[in-house]
Amino acid sequence: MADNRRSIADFLRQVQVEDWLSPAVDAVDEQAERWQAPAATIRPSACSTCPRDVQLDMLGHRSANGAQGRRRMDNGTGAHVRWVDRLARAGLLVADSQRLRELADGTSLLNLSPPAGTAVFWSGELDVVVRHPVTKLRYIVEVKTMNARRWGLVPAQDPDHARMARLLALRERRYVHQLTQYLVKLAPALGAEDTGIFILENTDTQQYKVRYMRPDGQLRLEAFRAALEARAHTLRGELVPPPYARRSAECRRCYQEAACYDLQDGVEPIVGEVQRRLQEVALRGG
Repeated sequence: MADNRRSIADFLRQVQVEDWLSPAVDAVDEQAERWQAPAATIRPSACSTCPRDVQLDMLGHRSANGAQGRRRMDNGTGAHVRWVDRLARAGLLVADSQRLRELADGTSLLNLSPPAGTAVFWSGELDVVVRHPVTKLRYIVEVKTMNARRWGLVPAQDPDHARMARLLALRERRYVHQLTQYLVKLAPALGAEDTGIFILENTDTQQYKVRYMRPDGQLRLEAFRAALEARAHTLRGELVPPPYARRSAECRRCYQEAACYDLQDGVEPIVGEVQRRLQEVALRGG
């Protein structure tokens, strides 16, 4: 929503000053609403507390993304590249971009693609694995970027890593759930510890904070709850009922807000497209 208002203001400014370069650049970065292949696969990068949000992602729906939103994503990708290089030069890097796919039959594939048509239950790619310089223990690291306001609200490190996970979840729940899923699925496969690490970079200043967290049993369940609910509905060919009231704080923060409202209002073509994709995924079992 904010991106749309900013785009209109930018457009008016560009017209007034006869700026022809900015519109050409913005057009390259903007992404229209689009659909990708549907699958009842849990993706930690799309984790959310709203099962309807997760389900729309499973069905392949991608909301429009303004030029500024795309540049934020590119900045996050750039931070990942920088930190991989930095950790390698520090002598701490073990590996980066490790992907694990857990198939519907329970088989796990590390950095391997499943045969075409195979149902995948969970698929995630972590940022970095590092090694402690003294103990040689391995740790999963997630690199995240955020503006100065969010960065300033990150709680101080608690000596109790389990308590730290809970404190972080109050501020950055999606990030905590994402790292928790990596710790549950990828840490055993990589021989990593059950404590995970965040590197949080301030996009305004390039300052960073390191936070260590260890999710307890309850948080491990919470990290998967919405995704498991979304997957169960999808495999039954059912659309998840909207769990929040319109215009709630949860909805206003959601990238799927407009699509969700259109579904509630029976707007075509999204209603027909979603029903078709639900039937497709349900019929093939994932």
